[in-house]
Amino acid sequence: MRPDHLLLAIPPVAAAVAMALWFRRPATCALLAGCALAALPFFVVQGQEVPVGLWSLRRSLPPFALIPLAAVAGAFQLADDEFGNKALFVRRAWMRRLWVLLAFACAVVQGVRLSRASLAGGESGADVLRFAVESRMQADGLYLFDYFPHAVPFASRPGSRVFGLNEEVAKSLRHDRVVGWLRKQSRERPVYVVSSAPVRGTVLESGVALVPDEPPVERTVARVDGKTFRTAREVSRDFAFSFLRVRPAERGDSTELRFGHSPFGLATGWDALRPGKKGRWARQGATFWGPVPEPGGAVEFEILAEWTPPAGADWPVQKVRLIPPWTGEPLELEVKADPSGLRPSLNGTIRRPADDAADLPPSALWRVSTDRTFDPAAFGIRGYPPDLVAVFHLFRATVAE
Repeated sequence: MRPDHLLLAIPPVAAAVAMALWFRRPATCALLAGCALAALPFFVVQGQEVPVGLWSLRRSLPPFALIPLAAVAGAFQLADDEFGNKALFVRRAWMRRLWVLLAFACAVVQGVRLSRASLAGGESGADVLRFAVESRMQADGLYLFDYFPHAVPFASRPGSRVFGLNEEVAKSLRHDRVVGWLRKQSRERPVYVVSSAPVRGTVLESGVALVPDEPPVERTVARVDGKTFRTAREVSRDFAFSFLRVRPAERGDSTELRFGHSPFGLATGWDALRPGKKGRWARQGATFWGPVPEPGGAVEFEILAEWTPPAGADWPVQKVRLIPPWTGEPLELEVKADPSGLRPSLNGTIRRPADDAADLPPSALWRVSTDRTFDPAAFGIRGYPPDLVAVFHLFRATVAE
């Protein structure tokens, strides 16, 4: 508790002591003193923020500060019933008014001292962001948010066709049936995937391409950090919404995968990192959707990957293979450990044989493989699968002639 908190505690403590001196009955004394002391947490602890999608509840300090006032008012009535006009605190109205003024003075001081944090919340600026997102939506369009909580404010509109991808489905990468449904719906109306990340490149999926329609909607929204037993403070959070038009995949489409929370573009074998970290671990045999050129054509890759060898192991380089959907040699890359934490770009080109007669669609599954997988449990690290390859942050694949 800081010194200014101690100053705010003086009025209710003084009121409690005065009540104990003025009233003789122990029960009444304890009740009134308890009511006064109950106000203390509301002058010290910040209100709790409860996030609901883009929004949060208003700061809870103002309404909760009224609870001890109401309790004391009820205690006055109890004292009046028990003592009648003999009770000094009841007989002299100015004392009751003084108590109320003291309580309100504490609340005002708290409000001024934490005015920014008390008034800021997820709703500060969220309406502007919501209107900007809604202005991109067509009346006859269908919209699927890849992060379910962000769909809530828009799905509540009457007559809207706004959906959120189930978080468990997204986490387990079991969204193939959703993609099939989007592919079918795109034949009847405009269909968009709204990604909660700044996506600027096409993302390939099973038979469809998710193409950025316009630049992402980006805003910074003020929020309140109110998760612990301490004074609230104002923070800010950046939001970005990318509208990706769903259309049939075409020969020559490129793909750009940024490994965040969105499952689109990924198929199987990808393990999310721990909270607070970026990228995804690829497991042995992990698959993703990539382009398929015409026979004789090539695919150029730009990859950002990360490899941190386990402590005490002589393992400075992790060799990675990208196996194409056609029969042929894979693309081999080396992911080197970098103590500086930088992730250098890996570049490579793989060509489809000119005599390949396989009837492959414009988008197909590529596979990640290695000769030596990493088992964290063998080095005393728990909570990971036993067949990891490397951490990937970006796949950019472009069809070249």
